[in-house]
Amino acid sequence: MKVRQVLTKALTDTVYLQFYLVFLWFLTEIPLLMPYTAGLRMTGLVWGALCLLTDLCTARRALHSRYVLCILAFLLLFGVTVLLNRDAQPTANLTEWVYTGLLLLVLYPDYACGGDKQRAARRVTAIALLLCVLTLIASLISLGMFAAQYSGSVTCDGTTYPVGFVNRRLTGVYRSAICPTAALGILAAVSQWHAADGQSRGRHRGWRAFLLCVAAVNWIELCLAYARALVIGLMAAAGMIAFFTVRSLAADRTRLRRLGAAALAAIVCAAAVYGGFRLVRKTVPYLPQLWQNVSGQIPESGPAVGPVNVERYTPPGYGTLTGRTEIWEKGLRFFAEKPLFGHGAHTLSGQTQLSVSHEPLTHFHNIVIQALVSSGALGTLPLCVLFGGLLYTLLRRLVRCRRLTPPDRLCLYLTALLVFLFVANVTDTTILYMGRLAGCLFWSFAGYALILAGDAGPAQLDRPLVRLLDRPPAVRKER
Repeated sequence: MKVRQVLTKALTDTVYLQFYLVFLWFLTEIPLLMPYTAGLRMTGLVWGALCLLTDLCTARRALHSRYVLCILAFLLLFGVTVLLNRDAQPTANLTEWVYTGLLLLVLYPDYACGGDKQRAARRVTAIALLLCVLTLIASLISLGMFAAQYSGSVTCDGTTYPVGFVNRRLTGVYRSAICPTAALGILAAVSQWHAADGQSRGRHRGWRAFLLCVAAVNWIELCLAYARALVIGLMAAAGMIAFFTVRSLAADRTRLRRLGAAALAAIVCAAAVYGGFRLVRKTVPYLPQLWQNVSGQIPESGPAVGPVNVERYTPPGYGTLTGRTEIWEKGLRFFAEKPLFGHGAHTLSGQTQLSVSHEPLTHFHNIVIQALVSSGALGTLPLCVLFGGLLYTLLRRLVRCRRLTPPDRLCLYLTALLVFLFVANVTDTTILYMGRLAGCLFWSFAGYALILAGDAGPAQLDRPLVRLLDRPPAVRKER
């Protein structure tokens, strides 16, 4: 009986599913491993369905999560989209709809914490530690590729992915140079910095040294990848953390002085992130020459003399946003064709291309435009209310909090991570519709951030559904 209880808990407790999906989706970000992980994606969906069915038959916590009416409305309308576009990419669109339901109804709600902030903090620490270890290993390998000036490619499912240092950008082991995984590793390390406060002195130093190493290695990899949207997103996250931290430290000052000091700290931290970005790009390009001098290994292209050129190559005609304005224009045209319910998440994948490079487009590099194309205006509306409600709830807690307690600090770090992903999704699509690691982390951490903010329960918007769920069953009258 005890074994059965342990097994049941392991299969229905969402933290194990979150841990598994973070590990699995991290591996899918590496093209060399994609052939081995593709078959495992279905296991996550089956596991998530088991968790959801168990919950619906017992506590129904998923239906008591914050903004659940927006979630249900979005899934219903997105499901109608999949049904209306059943003749085009039916398997891919249906799978994406199921995965979206997994994110919103399984990973996001408070299943097992019961509003316990300490338990939520421990679960965040476990997921963040896994992400730190994985990104540290991947970024070290990527930097080794840069030092050795390795340039290659790998083909998976008909798509060719660059590997190593290609076109003066460090893609490394990841599927793309704009992949936000390294930046998420940095923010995961930052989120755990406070965890060393309660440890012994020796472990305190070792833990913070490890976090510094994770942040530094991932930062160098990110700078060499030269994804400007990710750097801007990190500037926004750093500025936000600095603002609320200094505001808390200056709680004894007048309101005007407190806000002034916080605003100045936010500007300085954002500028420091950009300055660090430029500094790395000025110094690290000497690494290949140093590596060749030490190892004696000379690539076929010849020995490196001085710094390597790391100024990314942009084909003529791409413009300042590297073709994204054309991508957005195409997306809005597709939206105009089916404005109410859209085309589906994957119907148009590979069906259009850039006029300059003839590169096929798998998505539209903007979360709002992707939502409009994928689920139409009707599906996008509840999604926007959900996103807006999440940010409003978390920022309201941080604004009202005069002094940051440990749960508040962790809530601040997680909210900064969510803000980073929002900013990054102005020029990319990773939160929804694409089945990426960033989406898994976004919705998992959003749920934990709400617990830490003390607002994981239903919102005012959800009251009608809550009253319906909590209504006692009718009692039959005896004749």
